[in-house]
Amino acid sequence: NLQIEHLYKPCEMLSGDIFDIYYIDEDNIGIYICDVVGHGVTASMMTMFVRQTMRAIKDDILSPSKALSELHQKFIALDLDTDKYFTIFYGVFNTKDRSFKYSNGGHNCVPIKINDEEISLLKINGFPISLIFNEVSYIEKEIKLNSGDKILFYTDGITEAKNIHGEEFEIDGVLKIIEENEEDILNKIVYNVERFRWGEQKDDLAMVLMEVLN
Repeated sequence: NLQIEHLYKPCEMLSGDIFDIYYIDEDNIGIYICDVVGHGVTASMMTMFVRQTMRAIKDDILSPSKALSELHQKFIALDLDTDKYFTIFYGVFNTKDRSFKYSNGGHNCVPIKINDEEISLLKINGFPISLIFNEVSYIEKEIKLNSGDKILFYTDGITEAKNIHGEEFEIDGVLKIIEENEEDILNKIVYNVERFRWGEQKDDLAMVLMEVLN
């Protein structure tokens, strides 16, 4: 009872944006979007770390906040330079009661909840996954979703695209497209970002649209 659409457009061969969707058990589905600082080989290797670690811990940790704390501890163990970090927004959808629990690891692109009545933001604070702090705890929130509800996950390659005047597309640009379009949202966002942007694409673009079905 869950439909997933995604769109991914890296600016280089080796990308720093990543998303993943997987079954945790027969009732729960995990979904996250992550943005690693930088591009190239190091960023690509860090995305591999995120994917492998999140899939390794999913069988033992159902709570999004505890999963991010565990991810943080495993990242510290890599002993990388302090300028290496990433942001991640992680949610767990229960297919039986339609609850959606979520936690934020410093991801500044706030996911957008969409339905026929309103468009709202899943605002929640949290630290990026970095080497600055040895121990970090994360907040967790829970909402109930109904049939037809959608959640849009995205990275800052969308909101931080700049026009010829140096102005950013920002979340308001995304919200305007959602308000004006019910179908094919992801392609329309990319189309408008590319029309808005001055020059070549300088950052990865990643989006995931999750919709609750009947």
